Amino acid sequence: MNKVQFISLLKLRGITELKGISLAEAVRKSGGDPTTDEMVRVNKLSMIHYMDKFVEQEKINVKLQTIIDNQQEDVDFMRALEAAGVDNWEGYDIAQDYLEED
Repeated sequence: MNKVQFISLLKLRGITELKGISLAEAVRKSGGDPTTDEMVRVNKLSMIHYMDKFVEQEKINVKLQTIIDNQQEDVDFMRALEAAGVDNWEGYDIAQDYLEED
């Protein structure tokens, strides 16, 4: 049974949340009587499932942090340009108008 099938089975048993208990314990409390081997398998499947989700979220976090870092560099550069007087440049107003049109 793959993890998607297993989670579907738990949902059919009425288990939608696991507050502080393992999936194996949830199976037992739902009226199932898993053997030790089944409980080990259930816990392994649940750990794989949650680790997969953790890894996916970590990849998203890394991408978002890269975007934030790049945008901070852009903001810092714009502040440096304004401090150097670029806002007195004759094309500055044209650039602002261009941004407002987009």
